[in-house]
Amino acid sequence: MSLQDLGLVATIKRVVDSMKQMSQINLRFIVEGEERPLDQDVTLAIFRIAQEALTNMKKYSEAHSGWVHLKFMEDKVILIVEDDGIGFSNQQLLMNQKKYSSYGLLGMQERADDIRAELEIRSVPNEGVKIVLNVPAESAAR
Repeated sequence: MSLQDLGLVATIKRVVDSMKQMSQINLRFIVEGEERPLDQDVTLAIFRIAQEALTNMKKYSEAHSGWVHLKFMEDKVILIVEDDGIGFSNQQLLMNQKKYSSYGLLGMQERADDIRAELEIRSVPNEGVKIVLNVPAESAAR
């Protein structure tokens, strides 16, 4: 089944459920608001960013817990993916851009730019990573 067939919420839920089974991370998926039709490119970008963030969490974070929060608000759609893992510093990110670009961070930023959304990646060593994608309504509308 495809993203178009299942919808964004059900597709992300499948990825989260699959990752729960394949990792030791206690994952929670929270949906706030009512899912609504989004532009196809926006739906794909949100899904791919969530998928990449979850893949990074599994591969690199050493996290015990993680959260995926999808908020459907009147004026925007927000995706938050966070964990309680080892994190990294902004200095590490700048000094090792090539290494961190292999984590898909650059790809996530490009996807966000393509749909005119804001992507913020926050991390502190030993305090995890929080990725926030903010998609304004005018970008998300079908």
